[in-house]
Order: sequence, then structure tokens, then C-alpha cells
Amino acid sequence: MISRDHGTRWVLAAVFSTSLGVGLIFGFEPPLIAMVLNRAGHSTVAIGSVIAVSLVAIVLIGPAYPRLIARIGLQRSVVGGVAFSILVLLLMPYWTGLTAWLVLRVLTGCALGLAWIASEVWMNRAIPDGARGTVMGIYGTVFAIGTVAGPALLEFTGTAGAWPFMAGALCLGLTLLPLALLPQVAASSAEHAAG
Repeated sequence: MISRDHGTRWVLAAVFSTSLGVGLIFGFEPPLIAMVLNRAGHSTVAIGSVIAVSLVAIVLIGPAYPRLIARIGLQRSVVGGVAFSILVLLLMPYWTGLTAWLVLRVLTGCALGLAWIASEVWMNRAIPDGARGTVMGIYGTVFAIGTVAGPALLEFTGTAGAWPFMAGALCLGLTLLPLALLPQVAASSAEHAAG
């Protein structure tokens, strides 16, 4: 049997890891997309539109997230959002073109937004009394580290071919590991609290 404190630690570890992954993709995708589209001869307006449309999608679909999360649950929202974002990253080098990437970036924004919001809700439900400020500070710091690590990852992957997209997908997938290892007791406890 897992204690409440131990279960809470598992949940927070999973949430922090998800925050790292979302931050990583927020920092990794925009410069990669900008460089690829610039090489293809697209205008700065077109490049900016493809990059910005992801955040616009999060804002537009934002009101639907609470109902969606309530329907499918916190853990499935996080896993589903991250997994769908991984799929989109893997599609990008093969489904090319400005219109295609606009669509894929909208889908990425919706999926990452779902994972992001669900992880924040989950974290707020799991935070012990009196530790909210500390936990929120750690969460924000981890997200910022992911955002900074995104462009740094490009130094290792480069921007040519499918490899950068595959590497980003792999790194994002690795941030799901703590969630995959999350004990069922901790997961069901958090889901019950969220309900």
C-alpha cells in the first residue's frame, strides 16, 4: 500500500516531468520550424504565422479544456496530449508545406495545451497544505529549464532532415516515463480528487 505522502511525491514527479517536456517542445519547435521554413524560402510573415498559430490554438480552445479533462481524466489528458504531440512531431518532416504545418501546429497547440492544463490541475490537487508556493516555484523552474533546453537541443540535432523532429519526439516521450511508472494508487487518488 502506498502512503498518501509517497503517492503525492509520485504525482508531483510525473507532473514536473510533463512540465519539462512541454517546456522543451515550446523552446525546441519554434526555432526549428523557423530555420526549416526560412531555408525553403518562406517569408517572415508566413514563418511567424506557423509559429504563432500553436499558441493561438491554446487560447481559442482553452474554454473547452475543463470539460474535456473532466470527461477523460487527468492522467489520460496528460498522456494523450503528450502522445499526440509526439505523433505530430514525427509527421512534420513527411507532411511538409506551409498549409500542412499550419494544421500540424494547431494540433500541437491543442494537444500540448491539454497536457499542460491537466498537469497544472493535477499538481494543484496533489500539493500538500503549506507547500503550494514551493511546489509552484519548482514547477515554474522546471518548465523554464525545458524551454531553455529546447534551443540547446538543436545544437546537437541540427535542423536538416527528419532527425531533429525524431529527437524532439524521443525527448518528449522520455518525459512521460515517470507518468508510466506512477503507481495506480497515486493515480487513482489524484483522479478522485480532481473529480
